[in-house]
Amino acid sequence: MKYILLVLVSTILVSCGVGVSNTNTIVFKEGSDLKDDEYSYNVFFDDLNTEYRLAKYFLTANELKAYKLVPKEVRRTFMMNFWKAKETNPVTEANEFADEIKNRIRFANSFYTHYQQGWTTDRGRIYIKFGEPFEKTKELTGGNSRFPNKAYEVWKYRNTTSMTYIFMDTQGYGNFRMIYAEGEGEQ
Repeated sequence: MKYILLVLVSTILVSCGVGVSNTNTIVFKEGSDLKDDEYSYNVFFDDLNTEYRLAKYFLTANELKAYKLVPKEVRRTFMMNFWKAKETNPVTEANEFADEIKNRIRFANSFYTHYQQGWTTDRGRIYIKFGEPFEKTKELTGGNSRFPNKAYEVWKYRNTTSMTYIFMDTQGYGNFRMIYAEGEGEQ
């Protein structure tokens, strides 16, 4: 049984790119501004648990399982290779995918922070995963609704499929929570 599990983990790790050499590196330190000139790892945060929270936005179900099965001492390598595999143009020295995610984190932290970093909020998560919505509307609920006179936002994406997300500030303090998701990506 242990041998089968080891073969399964090894197969998943190879499919995730663990063992691939790392040449492009980017670091984002939690709690500080994301700096363009910090190139010591191909990861976003120094803390591996925080790194995993961000990577979960992009990990497939099999990759999530593989990460949980790998020994803790291999997890940093797993993350480095996961981000390297997401690189959109391996010919260039820069990792364009990582650069785009870095910009999205900055945007989310600037506009969606509410008692927690913006990248960890519902709106921040969707923005980081999918970018700027094709259509974004801001409205107030009606006076006779379940949540009367509350602000909400509707985000629509028209990429390869149609996706719609609705976020509402149910408490009236600026903390928008996802209350509806349609399409692939978030259910």
